[in-house]
Amino acid sequence: QAWNRIFHWNRVEAGGHFAAFEQPAIFAREMWTAFRAFRPEARGQ
Repeated sequence: QAWNRIFHWNRVEAGGHFAAFEQPAIFAREMWTAFRAFRPEARGQ
């Protein structure tokens, strides 16, 4: 609620405090999904 610039939010099925180490495949998928919006083709350029 305090963050007004969140560009991707998703709850995943597994992971914990150290999610990147515990579930690296899920973490990688979420990172790709989150930053896809910043690619030029996603913005119509």
